[in-house]
Amino acid sequence: DYITGGTMSTFSAWSPTYELNTKPDVSAPGGNILSTTSLNFGDYAVRSGTSMATSYITGIIALYKQANGIDRPINSLKIRSILATTATPLLFNNG
Repeated sequence: DYITGGTMSTFSAWSPTYELNTKPDVSAPGGNILSTTSLNFGDYAVRSGTSMATSYITGIIALYKQANGIDRPINSLKIRSILATTATPLLFNNG
């Protein structure tokens, strides 16, 4: 999508929480993603949602662990901190 590509999806939540924490810590592409699907639906389809963004972030974490030692333990708070501090800010997307 050349208009909204590279921005957060309009269905994504963003802004301070009720506790005034800034969220999200990190975002990933999750809208209009070409993905695999079951054979009954034709092998491939364009999907949107957190299941698309989650696999993207999981891949980033796997690459990080591969580069820094798979057997080296790292906790989820450190992973979140690394992703949040190295992410690129996104532009506003109103659809």
